[in-house]
Amino acid sequence: MVHAHADALLADQTATLAVLADLRQPEVILGHPALRRLLDLARPVAVLLVAVLHFIRDAEDPAGIVARLRDTMAPGSYLVISHATGDFHPHAGAKVTEVYGQASAPLVLRSRRQIERFFDGFDLVEPGLVEPAAWRPDEQGQGHRGRGAGGCYSGVGRQPASARAGPRDEPGSQGLAGQEHPRW
Repeated sequence: MVHAHADALLADQTATLAVLADLRQPEVILGHPALRRLLDLARPVAVLLVAVLHFIRDAEDPAGIVARLRDTMAPGSYLVISHATGDFHPHAGAKVTEVYGQASAPLVLRSRRQIERFFDGFDLVEPGLVEPAAWRPDEQGQGHRGRGAGGCYSGVGRQPASARAGPRDEPGSQGLAGQEHPRW
């Protein structure tokens, strides 16, 4: 249903797409023909893993999934992650995890150290891996300063220039020639 709605909203878009795939199968996502037509993975892109990795069990190798995506990303690319944690409120985190135990997808709370490992191979952008409110602590009218509600960490990593270059276009692929900035 969500994918059908996304397709309807994006019907007139030429620079945005939704791919119906499972993050636990990054090869399917990376090899999807529509993605390959739209993105030139030899150029910088942004990968947004917002509120998704905490639904991937450790046995499903979330770090390996992120590493596979990282290894495809060209230097200058960005990785954005937000991830639930119990670091700030362990008792509440345990209760929420218990509720999700009854759902179709588990909630896997991870510590700051565990989440930070997802950024291996990236340079963390300041202010680093912090509560989301810390990204814009000085903005007026946002209703918060500094510490947030304490339910997750957020971070942005940049693939350094010395990183292994992403794959070149495959035959028949139409990359975004001339693009100088990541596709946000």
